[in-house]
Amino acid sequence: ARADADQVSSGWQDGEEVERRPLVSACIHGHPQCVRLLLSKGLSRKTMDRALVVSTSTECKQPEFARLVQRAIERAERKAAFLRVQAAGQKASAADKKLAQDYEKWLAGKRKKRAEAKAAAEQIVAELGWKEPWFLVSALGREGTFPIMSRIMAFFDRQKEDELEARNAQ
Repeated sequence: ARADADQVSSGWQDGEEVERRPLVSACIHGHPQCVRLLLSKGLSRKTMDRALVVSTSTECKQPEFARLVQRAIERAERKAAFLRVQAAGQKASAADKKLAQDYEKWLAGKRKKRAEAKAAAEQIVAELGWKEPWFLVSALGREGTFPIMSRIMAFFDRQKEDELEARNAQ
């Protein structure tokens, strides 16, 4: 089962019961990797708004979290506008059309960067004369890990099958 990043949990602080969401807790306790990971999960607007309030307060240990949360809110707004424009077509508002254009530009830039990274990686692989499989992974964007995971799982499955065959052959 996968944890719900929007889930509210209860706890105690200074003798009072408080409700917290994982993103808010990560902001308060100064965990940048957790903040980035949670923001990439597509949290509800309510959760991001609450995290923005907390990240701009003195309660937050790292003020740069406010910038991360604000950027995530803006991306979510552009994506929502893009989807509204896709659904409404010409009937969409001018503001939604502008946000949708911004989102399309962002997507195009992301695709271009991905293509450039792939071309650079292919050049390096060719220069090295590498003949084995290779993978392009973005730690920042958390992209490209599924092919590696699949290959690793297939390796372990083959190992298990080989062990079973060896036992049955004896």
